[in-house]
Amino acid sequence: MRGINTQGVLERIKILGKLHQPSIIAISEPFSDKNQVQNFKVHLAMDQATSNCNDKIWDQFSITFVYAKCKDFLRRPLWDRMLHQASGNNRPWCSVGDYNVITNIEEKLGGVPYNMKKSLDFIATIEACGLIDLGFSGQKFTWSNKRGIGHRIWKRLDRALVNDTWLEKMP
Repeated sequence: MRGINTQGVLERIKILGKLHQPSIIAISEPFSDKNQVQNFKVHLAMDQATSNCNDKIWDQFSITFVYAKCKDFLRRPLWDRMLHQASGNNRPWCSVGDYNVITNIEEKLGGVPYNMKKSLDFIATIEACGLIDLGFSGQKFTWSNKRGIGHRIWKRLDRALVNDTWLEKMP
């Protein structure tokens, strides 16, 4: 980061990271070298960091941020859009967010037994798009209805999905 106070910027990012706990931080600086990227990683206490240190050439990739509707029939346009995005797309693709649906019964705790029919369209979309769930670190469930102990429901609704090209380019 030429011409600016790098230390000040990193401190600001560190504070924002503690406040908001983001899963991904992207720093777009085409003149960073591997040592600077390693410094960012250490200073920001990141698990992983990657860079494209071949000067000004940047890889093309797609990131889709999702906040899906709560009702399963209202999510159909999103699944169609994801299928459209996947068709003919050879670029690395990451689709991340709140899908408001689980993919197996182990992703729900409490309440009445889950009807997996509500998930079939989503599971079929993941497969048709050639996407892979990256899994998670930390808490197993990402949502709760926050009701009393006897009535509380937990689900894993947030996830990051990537295609094979993403995994090849950004392991």
